[in-house]
Amino acid sequence: MHMRAVFAMLLFIGACSPAGEPLSRDFAGWWRPEAGKLGCERAAMRFERNQVHVRRDARFVTVFEITEAKLAPGEARLTLRIADEAALLAAIDQGRPAMATELPKRAIVLTLRRAGDRLVPNNALIQESGPRGLRAPGRGEARAITQIFTMTPCPV
Repeated sequence: MHMRAVFAMLLFIGACSPAGEPLSRDFAGWWRPEAGKLGCERAAMRFERNQVHVRRDARFVTVFEITEAKLAPGEARLTLRIADEAALLAAIDQGRPAMATELPKRAIVLTLRRAGDRLVPNNALIQESGPRGLRAPGRGEARAITQIFTMTPCPV
């Protein structure tokens, strides 16, 4: 499976989700990928205490479950497991039913740093169940992670 395609698709799916407590003060509110061509109303991400949601055209989907978070001022070391609902929507969108069970077996381990009015990813790894374990992302995966998680805040 091409993780890059999955990351891109996750930014463009929608469902409903309630608002929750922010991950931390530094990561509160809505953020949009800096490289994205869609504005905050069309595509944005919110980091909550245990989940990451994507908003697209006023609809929400939980894309990641935060399985581990180590917080420091202006920084968060996160383990983000692809959420079941996002995996199911990706499987439907891609016409690949196996994705619904395979994607939740993967996680992204990365450090997000707040640099002024930007979030910048650092030290990203892919964690897979099974013999591969923790690995460096491929070139396309690394590029997708950087594009998705380099973010600017949405106006309040």
